[in-house]
Amino acid sequence: MRGGRSFRSYIGLGLTQELIGLLARELEKPEVTPAKLFYAQLVKQYLLGHYREHVEIEQLGELIHRSPNYTTALFKEVFGQSPIRYMHQLRLHEPAVCCSTPA
Repeated sequence: MRGGRSFRSYIGLGLTQELIGLLARELEKPEVTPAKLFYAQLVKQYLLGHYREHVEIEQLGELIHRSPNYTTALFKEVFGQSPIRYMHQLRLHEPAVCCSTPA
């Protein structure tokens, strides 16, 4: 607000409009419904228990009685990644089992 007094009202109005625009954008973001969260959690729990096995997207869809495409999109919407990518991360983060014999 260092400019002349004549511009202060325009600057203040511009800043106010920008803040309202940012707030409106945040309010438009869709929330995850409780049903979607429930189904995504079911898939996640299944993957936590079966990540060492071969898991097909069709299996995950059958688990929640939805199509494989819907299941993948739902999981990605809730957790930000596909179920297969999540399963791969679980495999990568599994602690290595040491198979050495005592000396």
